[in-house]
Amino acid sequence: MMAIRLCLKNKRMRLIFTMLVTLISASVYCQWSNDPSTNNAVCNFSGSQTLVQEVSDGAGGAISTWVDTRNGAQDIYAQRIDMNGVLQWAVDGIAICNAASDQYSPRLVSDGSGGVIVTWYDNRSGDYDIYASG
Repeated sequence: MMAIRLCLKNKRMRLIFTMLVTLISASVYCQWSNDPSTNNAVCNFSGSQTLVQEVSDGAGGAISTWVDTRNGAQDIYAQRIDMNGVLQWAVDGIAICNAASDQYSPRLVSDGSGGVIVTWYDNRSGDYDIYASG
């Protein structure tokens, strides 16, 4: 408390402190609905969608990836959502990998240019290998 009082004697420090307190106490508003009846569906295709990963797209939106069983096996799908919650790719996502056998445990990281690099375990050759797509 003593350090704050000493710093606040300086007019410039008081102004900075006041601005910080104002910013910290300001209300934050979500751009998307938080009403369960109007939430933003990323994918609601038949089958299971699990193991979701998500990163910022650098423009206020996000890119998500998940394991999807819509074709009977475990495949990797993705979706981009803009800052307003609007889907940018095909409804229910796009296939990142739907090769024979199972693909699972997707991980993604921003590529620094608005896209992502996705990696996953893949059993198409009979033993699990690591694949990637960007």
